Amino acid sequence: MNLFKSFRRDDATETEWIQNHTIPFPEPSACGNVDFEQLRSYIGDKRIVWIGESSHGVSQYNTLKTKLVSFLHTEMDFKVIAFESGLSECFCANGLKSRLTAEEMLHQSIFSLWRTEENLPLFEHLKSSDLELAGFDFQPSTKAHPMRQWLQSQGGLDQGTVDELHELTERSIEWYYRIGEYRAKRQQVPDALLQQFEKSKAQAIETATRLREKLKSLPSSQTMLMLDRFLLNLDAFLNCFTLSFRAYAKRRDQMMAENLEWLLTSIYPNEKVIVWAHNGHMFKSFKPFIGFKPMGSLVSKEIVDQSYFIGLFMYEGTAATNSGEPYPIQKPRKRSLEELLNRQEAEVGFLDLRQAQIGPDNKWISRETIILEAGSFERLIVPNQQLDGLFFIRKASPPQYLKATN
Repeated sequence: MNLFKSFRRDDATETEWIQNHTIPFPEPSACGNVDFEQLRSYIGDKRIVWIGESSHGVSQYNTLKTKLVSFLHTEMDFKVIAFESGLSECFCANGLKSRLTAEEMLHQSIFSLWRTEENLPLFEHLKSSDLELAGFDFQPSTKAHPMRQWLQSQGGLDQGTVDELHELTERSIEWYYRIGEYRAKRQQVPDALLQQFEKSKAQAIETATRLREKLKSLPSSQTMLMLDRFLLNLDAFLNCFTLSFRAYAKRRDQMMAENLEWLLTSIYPNEKVIVWAHNGHMFKSFKPFIGFKPMGSLVSKEIVDQSYFIGLFMYEGTAATNSGEPYPIQKPRKRSLEELLNRQEAEVGFLDLRQAQIGPDNKWISRETIILEAGSFERLIVPNQQLDGLFFIRKASPPQYLKATN
């Protein structure tokens, strides 16, 4: 009985601490800069703010993140939003933003899972301001790659080179979708298709190697830097695309970490940058028992020291898969991160971990705690080692997807 009373007392003190330290927010659709102003003292002078999400298919995440990005840009002088999407697609779309509508820019840059009505205001903001779009993934993120249109707007390359670069984007997109159809279902790729891929891959890598050498003879510029990086990414992508799911995922996080470092040091060395990604890619000090480190644990210590990492979590409702299919969120178990955060009273809340002093009423933030990845499967993290701040949304619903234009 005494033990039972002790557990109840611990629960009560933890609940009190959570309620006293969580900043309540309005529903995401009602949030404005005045609400996010409360985060300024926590972010401080950090150069990089990472904004994660436990699922890609949550309307409220998209709305909240879009509004937070706007605040960071207009009120804290962040100049770049870097997406977990194709490096070259985002770079080219950014270069064409004066010629594209906001919706065209969105469709020609980021992955389809983020092409939603909730994210369209972000791209309208990109078009009307000096905020720049970047990407750090080596996977193709759109069928409508704007490479050719962007290169033709830049000048400086002969038409033959432009055509070869465009053909390489088309080839990588083709194989991403043809083989990806099997990979998404964890099915074996037919041998005949693999043989076709290997032949096409060899030709593409030979072309990419030749073009990298040719580009080195041209005057250095941001355009040339991006094209060289694109060709390097293409080589890496084609060489690992048919590996096992785990091996491919490991290589992807390694490349995303390297690409982000490159963006921060070579393209935007003096700018404040926002990183938009899944929570699972950005954990900053993750030491898996098996598996591999995420990109947030692979970037340099210098980058981590310049960063503030924010994870987004949900408690109940419905989310959508990466293909847009709705599914119910699993009820979090007792003492999971989501259950603990649900003890605060607001529908949306923010909890800082970086400045929190560990005591008997909040020991959970420095111990292994269960989280619900995508609201459907459990994993363990040490909250204050992997993240600096937590946004909590009680009720989730699927995004409103835009109609495809490609």
